[in-house]
Amino acid sequence: MRLQLLIIGFILGVVGFSTSLAQAQIKPGKEKLLVQLDPAYKWKSSTEKSEFNSIRKTTFKIQGKQSIEYPIQLLELTTIDKRYYTIKARAAAMDKLKYYQSQCQEIVLDLRQQGVTENGSFVIYILQAPIDVECMDHVFLGLAVDGPTAFHGIEIKIPKEKANAALLEQWVALLSEYKIQ
Repeated sequence: MRLQLLIIGFILGVVGFSTSLAQAQIKPGKEKLLVQLDPAYKWKSSTEKSEFNSIRKTTFKIQGKQSIEYPIQLLELTTIDKRYYTIKARAAAMDKLKYYQSQCQEIVLDLRQQGVTENGSFVIYILQAPIDVECMDHVFLGLAVDGPTAFHGIEIKIPKEKANAALLEQWVALLSEYKIQ
């Protein structure tokens, strides 16, 4: 009798544990990347419809009268479902570098942060040309994240003349606080 109660308790414990794990897992197609945008400004988001359900794109634009002075006007977030397309964070940064270098050989990659979390790997990087080279009119700041069920990429283009170390560090800090939901 005592052994039966112990076995029943064990089975209920295993079932309860596996049920809580199933509830905690993110369903494919529902995963989201959350990033705190610069709180000093109002941001408006718009979702672009894709012909593929596996790719979701959201654009964030700065709003208001003071938006003219802010160097970052637009942020693009792309989420790609891993069931259909497998992309890795580090490879995404290298692919973006190759794309820009096809237009301008002098562009360099600056890996600001990279690592592995419980959800996957991430890379925060900057692509830019030297100041005296005019083949790229902006500095590209990117975040690439491997989530449990999707790849997430954030792209920010900052006009070259407005990009400075303080602004880049501010946004690297904001991007590094990302959350997956």
